[in-house]
Formats: sequence, C-alpha cells, structure tokens
Amino acid sequence: MSTHDRPPTGYHRLPSALLGDLAESTGGPAASSALARAQLSKHLLRIASLLRQWPGADGERDRLVAAIESARATDPAAAARVLGAPLVGAWVAIACRAAGQGLADPADVAHLGAVAAVACAAAGVDAEVEVPVRAGTVALPGLGVLTVGAAETARVRTTGGTITVDAGHGPVTVPTGATGPTGATGPTGATGPTGATGPANPTITDGSTITDGPATADGPAIATNPTGPTNPTGADGGGGPDRGIGDVRVDWQPVRFLRAEAGGIGIELALDDVDPYRHGYHAPPAPRLSEAEFAAWQELFGRAWRLLAERVPGRAAEIAAGLRALVPLQADGRSSRSATIRHVFGVFGLTRPATAEDFAVTLVHEYQHSKLSALLDVTPLSEPDDDRRYFAPWRTDPRPLGGLLQGVYAFAGVADTWRALRGAAGVSDAAEQEFADARLQVDRSLASVESSGSLTPAGEVFVGHLRQFADSLLTVPVDDEVARRAEQRQVELHRRWLAANSN
Repeated sequence: MSTHDRPPTGYHRLPSALLGDLAESTGGPAASSALARAQLSKHLLRIASLLRQWPGADGERDRLVAAIESARATDPAAAARVLGAPLVGAWVAIACRAAGQGLADPADVAHLGAVAAVACAAAGVDAEVEVPVRAGTVALPGLGVLTVGAAETARVRTTGGTITVDAGHGPVTVPTGATGPTGATGPTGATGPTGATGPANPTITDGSTITDGPATADGPAIATNPTGPTNPTGADGGGGPDRGIGDVRVDWQPVRFLRAEAGGIGIELALDDVDPYRHGYHAPPAPRLSEAEFAAWQELFGRAWRLLAERVPGRAAEIAAGLRALVPLQADGRSSRSATIRHVFGVFGLTRPATAEDFAVTLVHEYQHSKLSALLDVTPLSEPDDDRRYFAPWRTDPRPLGGLLQGVYAFAGVADTWRALRGAAGVSDAAEQEFADARLQVDRSLASVESSGSLTPAGEVFVGHLRQFADSLLTVPVDDEVARRAEQRQVELHRRWLAANSN
C-alpha cells in the first residue's frame, strides 16, 4: 500500500507529566522532541493529502512516494529531520490550504520533489525527481536556492549524498554533506568560525570555467555573457560564487546558520532568507541579507545566547532542542518585531533586535508560542465554542480565550527571562522593571483564563501548573517603587483598553 493510500504516522498522546512540565517550562529537550515528533506526523499527513490530489502524472507521483519511503527506511532520523523541518511544514500547510480551496498552484504541489530530493540526499539514497523552477531558480529546502536559467522544471538526482540539478543547461552539483541535530548545517564547505557560508559552492560538471565572483545583493540573475559572471567582486549576501554554464549564470545562495555555544549548551539556527515559503508573518520576509548584515545578526545572536545559556540554562536547552530556524523580516525603521505562525513549529520571523537582551527575550517569547501551538495540535486546551473576548495587557484588541492563553504562556516565559537577567551587567535596572510588569500581566490575565469555565480537562491541568509557575514569580522580591510602577501601568493599560473597546 502506498503512502498516498495509507496513514503514514502514528497517533500522538502527550503524557500528563509532560503536559505539566510544558506548563511550568521544565520539560526541557524531551518536551521539545515530543512536540517535534508530532509535527513530523502532521507534515506527513499533509503530504499524503497532497498526493491524493496530485495534479501531474501518476508516474512522477509514485516516483516521489518511492523516494520518500526509501529515505525513511534507509535513515529514519535523517529523513525525519528534513520532512519535519519548519519550512517544510510551512510549505505543506500553504499547499494543502490552497488545494482544499481548489486554488493550488501546480508548482507549489510539485515542490514536494525538492523536499524528496533533500531527504534522499540526507539519507544517502539515490533517486531522481522533477522539481519546479520559479523565476529561474530551484529551491532546495534547508540548503539554499540555485539559479538555473529559464525553465519550467528541472531534474534533480541524488547520488551518494550529493544533489545534481539539471534544468536543460547542464548539470550542477550541490554537495550536501552530513545532516543531523549536531551537524545540522547539512552542507559541507562552511568557512569561518561561524560557518556562515553554509553549503559548499556548486560545481559545474561540464568543465566550464569557474570564477569567484559572489552573487549580487539583488539575488539570482541570468547572464547574457556566455563566458560567465561579470561581477567578480561586489556585495553579495550570497555566500557562493556565480558560475558560468553556457549562457546562464549559476548562482548558489545557501541557507546560512547562526551558531553559538555558552555554558556547555550549543545551538545552530538557520537564518533562512531564501526559502520561497518563509512568508505569512505580519511583515514581509527580508530579501537576501548582505554578508555584513548576516555578520551583525551572528554577533548579536552570540551575545544573546550567552545571556540565555548562563542565566536560564533550562530555557536555552529546550530552545536548542526545538528551535531550528529564524526568518529575518523587513524592518519598518521604528521598532523590532517578531511573530510565530500558528501552524509551523520551530521557526519564527523577526527583525534584528536592538540589543542582546532583547534578542534573548524574543527567543524565549516566540518559542513559548511555538511550543503551545504545537501542543494544541495534540491536546486541545479550551472549548472552541467560547466566543467571548478578553482583555490582554499586551494587546489593544479584545482576544479570544485561546489567544489570551497564548499570551499568558508567552509572557510567563518573558517574565522568567527578565527575572534571570536582573543580575546581568548593564541590564539589571531595566530587567527589574520588565520582570515586575510582565509577571503582573501574567497573573491578572491568567485569572481570566482560570475563571472562563471553558477549559478542557487537559486545559485545567495545564493552567493549574501554569498558575503554580506564575505564583512562583510573584514570590520574587522586587523594589517597592518598581512594584508600584507595575501596578500603575497595569491599571492604565486596562483603562486604555476599556476606552478603545467600550462599544
């Protein structure tokens, strides 16, 4: 029986102990791993749904099924890391939603070929599949984007862990290297202490001359000069040189990774500014970052990670286990922004934070949202028929119960992180007030959740543990003046909210 005929997953139930641990943020890497396994099953179910609505030839569909099943059988962990990747989840959610409305773009559905190719390369399985070409490029999820020239499709072959792409202009091989939780760069060829370049540069297998000019900051381009690229220097954001093959400039833009280690806890996050399915946030995704901008992200991330690993190591460990990617968003020039998409676990979008402490708190804040969203895929916490709206001090609009619970959980993590940062050099005064404000907001908003009468049995357990955690924050002593300002701010926020929502 094929993948498109049978359920490809098991049924997930979260142990009650783990539910409590998640509520109190003590679940650690085990909780993150359990949520990630459930997300993998969700991705596979959605892929099976797409296969049942496959718009192309049955032979190509069956080839993809065979490739994915072979990868899963040969190296289950490597295949799971690819199939469970956050931006694979983003793609399949977008494609399934469109397919359900009868609006699916065939190229979106056919992106499964690229997913299958990367999974096969990671698992060391030889395969050949067809992938879509968009604006002259082929996107390989988690690896990068390759300019291949004018074409509608390309053939992708995986052999011995390498990927070769041919869109009719000659084959280009992109080495992929080792993958896995501790070698998650996937690709080889990383250079420098942070491994910023990611995948090794593509090679041209027809003997064409290779030059070292980086890609332009504007992204992939098609060259009219058959001798190859005309910009041997220049500001990239690319991390890979342009290569001439025939009359096409082959430009590899790898996914780059932020890396850090402190307190014995290491982390590696993709800073993905190339995946075509990285959109859906309240701000558009940023275009390809320059090398200087990427370096600024890396430097700030390193300092933020040191704060987390040294001040709240438990939170750092769970983030290292479950967060896999960040999507840089376009800044508006006024303030830093961040957001998590409900249906995608392990990734969030953000503009570059202003300070290391802001970055640290943002990592915790958005990962709290990501965890709770993933938990809700497994265990409903509130009754869906509660249509009331509630006051949330971090929003000006009335929130549904589920949205209020999301905010409470996220700000419980925020409060805890500011608590821990109170002793950090140069941060302590601001952290004290931020902690006092956040813990009070959590306390009052959690009371609304508790009194709603609309929690499921699992929700009652979760909120009970969350209350224990919130109460523990209230026992931490703060300066009397700081506490007074927090109370005043809470009263003023509620007054403004009532004025804005009195009708």
